[in-house]
Amino acid sequence: MQEIKKLYEIQHEETLANILDSAQRVLIDNGFYKTTMATIAKEAHISRQRLYLYFNSLDSIIFNIQIRNLRVFVDFVKKELDHEASNSTDKLDHLINSILRYSDRHRPEFLFTNEFDSFYRNKALTKKMKEEYKSVYCDSLMLAKAILIIEDGKRNKEFRQDIDSQRAIPFWLNLTQVFGERLAIFATNGEKHCKEELGCLKEQFREAVYRYFKA
Repeated sequence: MQEIKKLYEIQHEETLANILDSAQRVLIDNGFYKTTMATIAKEAHISRQRLYLYFNSLDSIIFNIQIRNLRVFVDFVKKELDHEASNSTDKLDHLINSILRYSDRHRPEFLFTNEFDSFYRNKALTKKMKEEYKSVYCDSLMLAKAILIIEDGKRNKEFRQDIDSQRAIPFWLNLTQVFGERLAIFATNGEKHCKEELGCLKEQFREAVYRYFKA
């Protein structure tokens, strides 16, 4: 009985991941307004009836994709903040370079977030969705690690003394998101944009971070 239950749980997780992966592809390709539950079911190779067993609406699917992507990013940041370095500037350098690598590997996720923000700009999230979004976005361990680096940088006079640690982190996260979206958009245009332009965009991101943090 235990083995059957475990097998069911594995199948459930695999189906769930397939739905979210398929939905993200369709939503990026077709846009949020043109995507339906039927198109997602077709992409995922399941019936609409089965799809509704997992999600009762398109909003629910979209939100769960966004939360999943955000959790991956937050977990990544937490690990990178543990990087051993001689000073706060080196830690900041490491984090910037890590974010650049992450953005290259996760362009669909950044594109999705761009569409998500546009779609929900005039469409309110439910109270439950807002609470879950905030709990992931404001991960306590990530915030604690980031605040420690910022305060160390201020104490060592590597970072600006007037930086508010609590406000600096949302600024940095938003800057990362905007950069990632722009990079993802560049990537979708194929060879139209050369490597030099992508390099310039990366340097703009680096300079924006340094302008904010550095003394």
